Amino acid sequence: MAKSLKIYMFGYWGWGSSTVELVKSIDEVERQRGFRPPIFVDIRISRSVRAVGFRDDAFEQTLGSRRYRWMRDLGNSSVVDHSKTRRIKIKSPKAAAKLLEFAQDCAKKKRHIIFFCSCELPRTCHRYSVARLLLKAAQRVGTRLEVVEWPGGAPAVAPIDLPVPDEKRAYDMRLPLTSSRPLWKYASLPFGTLGRVVCRGEDEIVPVGPVRFAPTGWYLPVLRSAAGPAVRPTGRAVTAWRRANGYKPVKPARTRSTRARVQNRSSSVNTITTTLKRPWFAQIVDGTKKIEYREIKPYWTERLAAVRTPFKLILRNGMNPPVPQLTLRIDRVVREGRKGEYQLHIGRVLKVEHWDRRLKKPK
Repeated sequence: MAKSLKIYMFGYWGWGSSTVELVKSIDEVERQRGFRPPIFVDIRISRSVRAVGFRDDAFEQTLGSRRYRWMRDLGNSSVVDHSKTRRIKIKSPKAAAKLLEFAQDCAKKKRHIIFFCSCELPRTCHRYSVARLLLKAAQRVGTRLEVVEWPGGAPAVAPIDLPVPDEKRAYDMRLPLTSSRPLWKYASLPFGTLGRVVCRGEDEIVPVGPVRFAPTGWYLPVLRSAAGPAVRPTGRAVTAWRRANGYKPVKPARTRSTRARVQNRSSSVNTITTTLKRPWFAQIVDGTKKIEYREIKPYWTERLAAVRTPFKLILRNGMNPPVPQLTLRIDRVVREGRKGEYQLHIGRVLKVEHWDRRLKKPK
């Protein structure tokens, strides 16, 4: 396999009149990461849009011709065909191979490419389809590729402090920054970052995305659910939002045969079986224990690396049959380095066997 390659995708929703600030923020992040300013690849099929900064050749004029390329062949034909359905139809899927080659050439010069269109959420946008075409093209030529929404990365487990005015409430959809310095720090925040703000003297936690610019200054957007209100400020809710909206690295589209293989092996591969002492076993059955703890040791590091969440955790209490057994669904694994433990967050108790719930002992 060749050296791994990373390509970013981006939706300019919310940046229509602030392209200078957009480029400034992205360039600062890349500089901090040790890369030269990126090349922007426009994958819209038409540039006749309402956003002033992206209308016609406006964005190309902002960047300069050396940092801009328009690949209309990767646009969504349904937009200009005025299709009655919302089905995405890439004009020329083969053009993904050209985009991959271009990204490889840029990587040799310490540059990333960012291919973009207008939609806010990647999962429902045609850029997500282009990302899958890129992964398919990379697989054909033996290139390890990651495609992810800019700025990439995963949210930190612990909330970070945000310089937001005290009078602003956490449920406002825009949180203005009292200071945007260093700009790269806020421009590189992964979508779903939990931020701590002070509201009327009390701390509140709110999920945010990377910094944006408005006429009033720099601000952090608060994540919204599909229904409109802010996403709940919990790691589980943020993870679900990121997965549902396409903010995790894109995975190749599964064929029927691939789905069948995954289903056939998921029950055995994505399962961990171990033992548990009776007091903790009883607490999980009662619902009072929501987290199972394991020491950070090579044994557990290897076992947890072999599965992906959600996975099944089978806990057995004893050796002599009939053995009391619990089957749990683990939704999240948190590594607490300071405490030297893995925290396995229990999403649901799937099955209880050979256990008397009333007497709290084996049957």
